[in-house]
Amino acid sequence: KGFNLISGTTFIEVCKEALSQYFKTNKLVIEELIFLSPLVVKVEDDDVETHIIIAKDKEKNRVSFKVVSKHFDENEDAVWTEHLEGFASTHDSKVAKIDTLSKYLESATKTEEAISRGGDASPEADTYFGPRWQCVKSVSDTTLDGDGICTEVYLPDGLIHDLKEGYNFHPGMLDDAIYSALQIFAGYFS
Repeated sequence: KGFNLISGTTFIEVCKEALSQYFKTNKLVIEELIFLSPLVVKVEDDDVETHIIIAKDKEKNRVSFKVVSKHFDENEDAVWTEHLEGFASTHDSKVAKIDTLSKYLESATKTEEAISRGGDASPEADTYFGPRWQCVKSVSDTTLDGDGICTEVYLPDGLIHDLKEGYNFHPGMLDDAIYSALQIFAGYFS
């Protein structure tokens, strides 16, 4: 209690925005994205700074980027932590139309089991993921080629205004989609 965890998908959204401004386009390719450590912010922390560092990769036609944060320890010494790193470039391709999506969904075997984060739905619980992280409607573990996962996510009606904030990827929805797929790959559903 008293800690907030910044989701990895929030980092993706923030980095995507910074990279879009850097390249002056939204046509981005993000590669080799690695989450190194979570950003945990205590309620009493008012001095945590977060930075996105973008540097040209001279050998390839891309940039490297990382998210770092700075806070002060009990001795008032600055402590830097790396949270995420990756590479980005641009593309000029048009997005291909997905005409097999309905076939893909029809062939899938849905699992209606709840996707649990290990936390309780109550704010008083030790681990609490708020309503923005309760987005999974169903999970499918069989696809056309037999080795994919499809997670159907939605944003509860009371939170639909979140989409007006300009997210391309709503952090809770993307995080839930990734987490539920990880649960299936880890064998939580059989």
